Amino acid sequence: MQVEPRAVPNYDGRGEPPTTFGDVAIWVPRLVLSPLYLVSEFLIRRPLGFVMSNAEREHIPQLLVEVFTFGPRHDSGIVPTAFVEFNARASVGLYMFLDNVIAQNNDVRVHVAYGGPDWLRLAAGDRIRFPSERSSLLFRGEASQRPDYVFAGIGPGSLQSQQSRYEERRYEGRVTYEQLYQSPSHVRATLRVRRSTFDASQACCDDPSLDTRIASQQLELPSGFEGLTSTALTLDGAYDTRGESEGEGVGSGVRVEGYADEGLSLSAPRSVAWLRTGGALGGYVDIGGDERVVSLSLAADLAEPLVGGAVSVHRARQLRRRCADAWVLEGRLRGQSGAAMILEYRWPIWVELDGRIQASVGNVFGFHFEGVRPENLRGSLTLGVTLRGRRDNNFSMLVGAGTEPFGTGFQVTSLRALVGMTRGF
Repeated sequence: MQVEPRAVPNYDGRGEPPTTFGDVAIWVPRLVLSPLYLVSEFLIRRPLGFVMSNAEREHIPQLLVEVFTFGPRHDSGIVPTAFVEFNARASVGLYMFLDNVIAQNNDVRVHVAYGGPDWLRLAAGDRIRFPSERSSLLFRGEASQRPDYVFAGIGPGSLQSQQSRYEERRYEGRVTYEQLYQSPSHVRATLRVRRSTFDASQACCDDPSLDTRIASQQLELPSGFEGLTSTALTLDGAYDTRGESEGEGVGSGVRVEGYADEGLSLSAPRSVAWLRTGGALGGYVDIGGDERVVSLSLAADLAEPLVGGAVSVHRARQLRRRCADAWVLEGRLRGQSGAAMILEYRWPIWVELDGRIQASVGNVFGFHFEGVRPENLRGSLTLGVTLRGRRDNNFSMLVGAGTEPFGTGFQVTSLRALVGMTRGF
């Protein structure tokens, strides 16, 4: 009996060769972004592919699964974590996941991290998945202390040369109800209670403390730095026309996002209250149908003081992560509004691993987008790799560079590199 030869599996997940149209169209972003593509191809994908191929040959992934997970279905485990980023404190920790614990469809996540005696974090969450698997209820608590938070002023003209550091201690509890539709479309409601206290005398990471900048009259202490206990209700949702995937759509389509966050001070309810709103609109084109996706997104955020007109450090809105991404430290850009345009090229480089090249233009601005002018815009460029479609945890390796506002010379003054994993739900 003649046996037909087995087809060669698609080990690298890169799909079939593009069609004639796709082959021609894909050269447009390749030519424009060819320097970054070559770096990604020869310094990231090929070395990573070599390492992963040899690891698979030696059955290292199976060994790691056996070591770090337990249970008949490997649905529980304890995994070491690390988060390393340029210009911030590195941390190590342990991430524990327990699926279907105590009861079916009940998942627990715990993450403990340590970055020094003054860098500590403990977060725990319990998610109840309802039988339909389309809705869930999440209870989450977190306590953290970090000395490397950044403040460089409020508004579009803040400069990298004025960057300072401060310490924040945060205690937070939240309850979230989420309803999934055709993934990743969803609606979500979150009730949050948070207590934050600050110490402006802490220096870190080769930057002076905020107190030092204030003493030299380079910065002013923002209102709200005396600490705040607050509660907030957040409603957010997204509609995505792309197909089903675990956490993130692939292919061609349109995505619309929106959120509203209303907050109130519990310690001074008649003096501090705010409303934050925002959204994004993105279009995605899968060139050749092999998951090489070019996207263009527009995003905007707005903070509205309901009580008290001062710009508080709590209300001053940092550009959301989708706008700033890897090139800016958390808190570096703060304003009462923000907007950005993001162009991204994303392509598969290994199984469940995507390469990303992203260019963006945007900034934070004043009240009701005051100061939106070309000379106040900043530019950024990001290159890296991320795991695809992981809702609870995701590995990223990114390098990004950002500029000062165009009107001050468009100098590249911000450089950030990070390697690490998100901390679960």
